Amino acid sequence: MGHTDPGSRLPDSIDLTELSLEDLRVARRRAEKDEQDLSYVRRLLHGRIDIIKAEVRRREGSGDELIASLPSILADTPSGGKQPQGRHISIDDADLNHPVAQEAHNALGSLSTTNLSAVSDEELVLAIESLTAHERSVSEARTLLHKKIDGMGSELTRRYREGSAQVDDLLAAARRP
Repeated sequence: MGHTDPGSRLPDSIDLTELSLEDLRVARRRAEKDEQDLSYVRRLLHGRIDIIKAEVRRREGSGDELIASLPSILADTPSGGKQPQGRHISIDDADLNHPVAQEAHNALGSLSTTNLSAVSDEELVLAIESLTAHERSVSEARTLLHKKIDGMGSELTRRYREGSAQVDDLLAAARRP
C-alpha cells in the first residue's frame, strides 16, 4: 500500500523506532482520532442500512411501519448479548480526516434526506449494496488503523520498559501550558 493520508499522516508502513517519542505520540493520537471518525461513520452506515432494510421488509409485508420501528432499529444493542460500550466521539462532520471516512460519509449524506417511501424497490436495493460496500471499506480501514495503533502502543511500551522514555518526562510535558 504505502500511501500517505492527508494531513501529514504516517505512511502505511514505517519504522516506528526511528520516530521521536513526541512524533510517535502525535502519530498515535492522530490514528486514534481517525479510528474514532471511522467508527462513527460505520455506525451511521449501519443505522442507514438497517433503516433501508426495514423499509424493504415493510414493503414485502413482513415488517412494521418504518416510523414505529425506528426505536428498535436504531437501538444500540449488539448481537451476542453484549452490552454496548460507550465511548466519547466527536460528531463534527467537518472534522472527518480519514479519506475512507470522508468518502463513506459523503455517500451516506446523499441518502440521508431521501424519503424512502418515494424510492423504488430497485433504488433501495442499490442503496443497500452501496452502503454495504462503504461499510466494508470503513471496516477494513479500521482494522488497519487498529494494527497501527497497536504497533505504536507496543513501541511506546518498549521505550518505557527499556528506559529510553521516562514517565517523569511525560508528566512534566503534560503540566506545561
